[in-house]
Amino acid sequence: LLMARRAAVLDPRSAAARSALAEAYQEIAHDQGAALAELQQAVTIDPSRLAAHVDRSLALLRAGRSEEAAAAARRALAIAPGSSPALSLLGAALADRGDLEGAATAYSAALRADPVDNFGLARSQYPVILAALGRHLEARAALRGEVPPIPEALYREAWSFVRDLYRDRSYNDQDWAAWRERGRGRLTSPQEAYRAIAAMLASLGDRHTRLRDPEETAAVYLAPRGEGAAVDRFGHNLPQNRTVLARDLEEGLGYIKLSNLTDPEVVAEVRRALSEMRRKEGLILDLRGNGGGSGRAADAIAGLLAGPGKEAGVDLGPEGRVPQITTGEGALTDGPMVVLVDGQTASAAERLARALQATGRASLVGDTTYGKGLGQASRVLPGGMTVLVSMIEMLGPDGRPMHGRGLRPRRQPQDGRAQETGAEESGESGDEALDRARDLLQNVEPPDPER
Repeated sequence: LLMARRAAVLDPRSAAARSALAEAYQEIAHDQGAALAELQQAVTIDPSRLAAHVDRSLALLRAGRSEEAAAAARRALAIAPGSSPALSLLGAALADRGDLEGAATAYSAALRADPVDNFGLARSQYPVILAALGRHLEARAALRGEVPPIPEALYREAWSFVRDLYRDRSYNDQDWAAWRERGRGRLTSPQEAYRAIAAMLASLGDRHTRLRDPEETAAVYLAPRGEGAAVDRFGHNLPQNRTVLARDLEEGLGYIKLSNLTDPEVVAEVRRALSEMRRKEGLILDLRGNGGGSGRAADAIAGLLAGPGKEAGVDLGPEGRVPQITTGEGALTDGPMVVLVDGQTASAAERLARALQATGRASLVGDTTYGKGLGQASRVLPGGMTVLVSMIEMLGPDGRPMHGRGLRPRRQPQDGRAQETGAEESGESGDEALDRARDLLQNVEPPDPER
């Protein structure tokens, strides 16, 4: 970081130095504001430099400013119309804004420009977008991809993905470079490669770092969404549930049930629901049964509810403790809020609950959450198999790992059993946690409009 600052001082008109400093601010200092300022300088100094526009679009996307990210990606495409990274970033930004047709077009163009998807975004997101548009056969075909699965290339891609992102840089106290050599010249079929990859991942001793087959991906991420909500006998929301259910409650309260964080429309749908509830006296966000999904979606929704610039917890990654700061363009509502959680609230849903609790935006009501405190990154391999890698470990408000412990609400209903779906959807009596949340909101003093 010091060297990057010195380079920028020595040559203030160097766009490359500004980009390097921006990367250092983002990856080392975790200062998104400073990073964006340097990237803007890089673009101003040399508007013809493609990398500066791509970097700025990515930083804006990470900061939850999807409209600006789309504009930056389009400026990159004006310089290089076939840039796969710029097309991928445009697709992600459009998806965040709810423009799935535009996102599908951008991702498709990105894969035509680079079928291998070296940027690592389009190959995983294009099938999800197609499924959300109801194009399920195309989605399954896109998951397999057009690049034939070459055994040694599969193994090398999986090995590199773990090397770059796995949270434990000791790799379970083993020589990770030695694993690369085990696949060299020995794999004669994709099946052999998948078995070798599975063994390699198992050596890390982390059951969440694993190989996921295309059928599992299709069942969770490509499932058609219905119009209602239901849970299985264990209290999990079913994959075909409608992602966002919003309704008015009595006493001027609003209710949003968020069934998953896998649907690419989830951020846009929550944004629409909150826009319609701006004037509510209070808000209940129901995360019960939500098994998680995209951590980026969780962070974006936290920004819509809490606003940018607030401490939202701490993650433990390869470089140590990293404070998480809310992003976005501003909170859409600032009234009192309660979050409902239960033993099936997991992973990215726990991340969202943690952010709203840590920022002081909401109280948690219900049962202790599931306790999947590991954030994963995914890489879709040619043929449709997916490598999942544990990238970070989330710490709770007490500074201890959430994994295996979960988040414990301060107020818990006497009966922790899963509620009947009918009571959840109608808001009728019988849902003790919902009733408790309503009581809490009705007893909160409203904010002073003159403050």
